[in-house]
Amino acid sequence: MDLVSSMNPFFWADGSSLNSAAEDDWIDVAKSITDDESVNSQQAFQIMYEYVNFHKREFGFEYYWLLDELIEKTHQSPKWRECVDRAME
Repeated sequence: MDLVSSMNPFFWADGSSLNSAAEDDWIDVAKSITDDESVNSQQAFQIMYEYVNFHKREFGFEYYWLLDELIEKTHQSPKWRECVDRAME
């Protein structure tokens, strides 16, 4: 949650992020997965996974446990698909 909470694009009244660098990194990762602004649950998972991987590579954060958990528990869960569908609405 700490990785993505600071880039909330609705934090300030003008629609800007609290952490524009993190938001830019997220957008770059998302664009490396798809150019489409509408994503399915598989693409959303890939974006999230690659964003965590980006932080591991670029900043040396030890997120192995999180990456493993994402693959084992989140990826195929119906709850994950429901969350993505609601976010895309």
